[in-house]
Amino acid sequence: MQSPLMLLQLKLADYQKKAAELRTIDEFILLKQTLQEMMKVFAACEEWDLYQKTADLMAQTVLRIRFIE
Repeated sequence: MQSPLMLLQLKLADYQKKAAELRTIDEFILLKQTLQEMMKVFAACEEWDLYQKTADLMAQTVLRIRFIE
């Protein structure tokens, strides 16, 4: 059985793939909210590497969405 933290790592990898396929602002907003929730969990668990990866993904996605508009 996998730990909850391991499941979040797998979700983060999945969201990285989804971030590359974003097409609308609504999709971005949903992804951003999910990533923010994940960041809270990573901070609570003091998993700073995963927290930083999530923050980086969110920042990259923001830049990418701005270029799409």
